[in-house]
Amino acid sequence: MNISFKMNFSGSRIAKLVRVNQLFSSIFGKFISLIFWIFGIGVVIIWFSYLLNMSFSEYFGLDQILLALFLIFISIRSFLRFFVHSPEILTPKKFKEMVASGVQVNIVDAFSVSLARALISLGNDLEEANISEVLKQIVKSADSDFIFYRIGQNKEQILSMLEKEKSPSGVRFATLAERALEIAILEDHEQIEIGDMLVALADAEMIFSSYLSLSEINISSADLANVVYWKTEVVKKYEERHISFDPKHLHLTGGIGKDWAFGYTPDLDHFSVDITTSLERQGLGFELVGHDKEIGLLEQALNRSVGANAILVGEPGVGKRTTVLGFAKKIDEGKSLPNLAHKHVIELNVDLLISGLSGPGEFTERITRVFTQAANAGNVVIFIDGIEKILSSGETGKIDATSVLVPFLSYPEISFIGATDISSFSNLIAGNTALSQRFEKIDITEPTDEEMVRILEDVAPGIEAHFSIAVTYQAIKEIVKLAKKYILDQPNPEKSISILESSANTLSNSRDKILLAKVVDEYVTQKTNIPVTEASGKEKEVLVNLETQLRNRIVGQQKAVKAVSGALRRARAGVTESKKPIGSFLFLGPTGVGKTETAKALAEVYFGSESSMIRFDMSEYQNKEDVYRLIGSPAGYSQKIEGELVAKVRNNPFSLILFDEIEKASPDILNLFLQILDEGFITSSAGRKVYFKNTIIIATSNAGANLIRKLTGQNIDYDSARKQVVDFVQNQGIFRPEFINRFTEVVYYSPLSKLEIKEVAKMMIRKLAKEIGETKGVILKVEVTALEKLAELGYDPEMGARPMARVIAEQVENSLAEKILRGQAKKDSEVVFRLSDIKA
Repeated sequence: MNISFKMNFSGSRIAKLVRVNQLFSSIFGKFISLIFWIFGIGVVIIWFSYLLNMSFSEYFGLDQILLALFLIFISIRSFLRFFVHSPEILTPKKFKEMVASGVQVNIVDAFSVSLARALISLGNDLEEANISEVLKQIVKSADSDFIFYRIGQNKEQILSMLEKEKSPSGVRFATLAERALEIAILEDHEQIEIGDMLVALADAEMIFSSYLSLSEINISSADLANVVYWKTEVVKKYEERHISFDPKHLHLTGGIGKDWAFGYTPDLDHFSVDITTSLERQGLGFELVGHDKEIGLLEQALNRSVGANAILVGEPGVGKRTTVLGFAKKIDEGKSLPNLAHKHVIELNVDLLISGLSGPGEFTERITRVFTQAANAGNVVIFIDGIEKILSSGETGKIDATSVLVPFLSYPEISFIGATDISSFSNLIAGNTALSQRFEKIDITEPTDEEMVRILEDVAPGIEAHFSIAVTYQAIKEIVKLAKKYILDQPNPEKSISILESSANTLSNSRDKILLAKVVDEYVTQKTNIPVTEASGKEKEVLVNLETQLRNRIVGQQKAVKAVSGALRRARAGVTESKKPIGSFLFLGPTGVGKTETAKALAEVYFGSESSMIRFDMSEYQNKEDVYRLIGSPAGYSQKIEGELVAKVRNNPFSLILFDEIEKASPDILNLFLQILDEGFITSSAGRKVYFKNTIIIATSNAGANLIRKLTGQNIDYDSARKQVVDFVQNQGIFRPEFINRFTEVVYYSPLSKLEIKEVAKMMIRKLAKEIGETKGVILKVEVTALEKLAELGYDPEMGARPMARVIAEQVENSLAEKILRGQAKKDSEVVFRLSDIKA
C-alpha cells in the first residue's frame, strides 16, 4: 500500500475516549456509579413510602435533589458511553481515501477503543513500537479472549512463549498497521479492531505465526481472520439485541394500509403461511450466509411484467428454502427491486392442501380458489416447496395441478416460486413444455468451503446453547473438510450442520464440553465406517504389512499383491488426493488363479470383512437394458427398476466393488465405467450423483486366457507378458483402450504351477481344520504324502485352483464326515488324514 500517516496518541480523539473508558472501568468510576444508583433507588423508596402512607414523607424535597443528581449522572454517563462505543468514526475506508488524497491523518483515530487501550501503554509514539510487545498487549486484552478461546489456546502459554522467544522479524509498526487496515476494510469493520491487528501479527510476527501453524493447533492467518469474523458477528448480534431504535433495523416494505392491499383471502390464508410477516415477527433472528447469486437471479426472474415465475432446483438440504427466505428478507428490509417492494411471499402448505380430498374434482376446485384469491390480492408471490407433490407424470389416480397451474403462470397479478429436486424436475417439469417455458430455472448449488465455515459459525451458538458445550474453530474447519470428503450422499449445508449437531450431541453425556476436531473425527468414523484420521496403531501395521497378509490367502501373483498394496498405502497415507476411487484394478488371467480370491482377501484385510465386498456377476448384464439394473430405470420406462449398483454404493460408500467376468457385460455398461473410474461418480436415472471416491474397484476377466497359458510356458518376463495380453484384448475388440487406461493398474495373473497348487491345497486344508476345530472340536491333520497326492489330483492347468476345492471336498471332507458319524472323531480328538484314506 505504501501510504504515509501519523501514529501518535498525543492529543488524539481516541486517547480521550480511552481515558473515559478507563474511568468507567476503574474502581473509582464504579464507586461513583454505585453512589448515584443508590440515589436513584432512594428516590423510588421515598415515592413508595408516600404511596403506602409511611413515615418517609418528611424527606420530600430531598427526593427531587436525588432525582436531579441521578438524572444528571445518567445523562453524562450515557453521553460519554455513546462516544466511547459509537464515536464519530474514522472508518478504515475513509482513512484510506483521505491518505490517498494527500491529507495527513492519524491512524490511531481509526482504532477501536479496545485496540487503542491495549496499545497506548506502549507510549504515545507507535513509530518505534516493538512488534513482540504489540503482540503481548493484544494477547493481554480481554477483547481477544473470544479469539483465543475459539482456537483452543491458553493466553498464558502464548505470553510465556513470547517471554522466552525474541522475534527477529524487524517489522515496523507502520507495516503492521497497513496490514491491519486492509483486513478491517476486507471484513467491512467500522474500526480497526483487536482481531484485525491480531491477524496482521500472524502474518508479520514469525514466532507467533510458527506457534499457530504447529500441527496440533494448525491455524493460519486466514483461519484467524475467519475467527475474527465469527467474533464480529457474535458481537453484532449481541449489540443489535440492545438497540431499540435504529434506522438499519426498520422494516421499509410499505406504509399505512399496506395490509389492505392484500385483499380478502380466506382460502389462501387457511392453506398457507405468510413468510414475509413471519420474518417481520422473527426480526433479527434470521441470518443468511451464501446464495447471494441465487437470490439475485430469483429477484430478476420475479421482476418480469409477465410470466414472473421461478423454479429452484437442487437436492434436499442444499438451501432452496433458505434462498426464498433470503429473498423475503430483502423485501422485508426494503432492499429489493422497486416492483417487488410490497410483495408478500406466501408459502403454500401442500400437505394441508391435498389432505381430506374426496376426489380430483375437489382438489381442482380448492386450488383454483386459492390461486384466484392470490391473483385478486395483486401483491402475492406463492412459494410451493416440493412442487412435485401436486404434479403428475400421468399415473392414474395421482393428483395433478398442472392444468390449473399453467394458466395462472401467465397472470401478471401473481408470481410463483417452485422448489424441487433434480430428479423431479427432470421427470415432471423439464419434459413438459407448458411448465418449463413458464418457469425460470435456477440451480441451487452447494456453498463454497469458505461460506460453509461462516454458516457453521452462524449456527454454532444455537447448538452450543442447546447442548451446553463450546465449539472450537478447528472443529468447524474439520467438519467442512470431512463432510466434503466422506459424506457424499447429502449436500451442504445440511450435511455439515448435521455433523456439527451430532458431534455436539456426543459430548452431552461427557465430562468434556469442548468440541474439538478429534471428536468430529471420531463421530464421522463411527457414522461412515471410514477411518478419517491418519493411519495409526493396528491399522498402520495392517497397511505396512499388507503384502504379507494378502499372501496368506493368495498363492503366487506377487505383482498383483504388490500393485494393490501400494495403491492402498498411497490413498490411506494421503499421498494423493483425488476424486477417483481409492484404487481401480483390472485383473486379467485364466479361471481359478486367484483373481476373485484377491478381492475377497483385500475386503477382509482392509475393510474388516468379506461382507464389505459388493459383487456383481457381469455375465448377468449382457443386454443393453441391463444398464437400468445398475443405475435405475428412467421416467416413462415400462418397468420401475431401482439401480442395484447406485443403491448398494450409496448405502456402503466404504467398500470393495467386484465386477466378475466384466468382458461379458454389454458395451453400454462398460461405458459407465469410463465416468466411474475417471470422475469418481455416476448419475443415476433419477438424476442423483453416486460417488465411488471411498471404494476400491476390481474388475476380473478371463479374456486372453489361452494367450496367457502360452506365454507362461515361454518363460517371458512379467512386464512383456502383460503388455502382450493387454494388446491382445484391445486388438480383439474385447476392451477399448480408453476403458483399459482408466484403471489404476492392469494386473496380469499367470496360471498356477504344480508347486503353487500344492500351496493352495495347504491353505484349503488349514481353513478346513480351523472350521472343523471351531464347530466340532476335532483336530485335523494331513500327512505330507496325502497332501502331495491331493495336489496331484487337484492340478488342472486349464481350471487353476477350482478343481482343488472339489478334490478337498470329495476326499478330506467326506472322510471326516464319515468318521464323525461313526463316532471315530470326537471332540478334542485328533484325526489324521492319510494317503490310504484317498479313494480312487
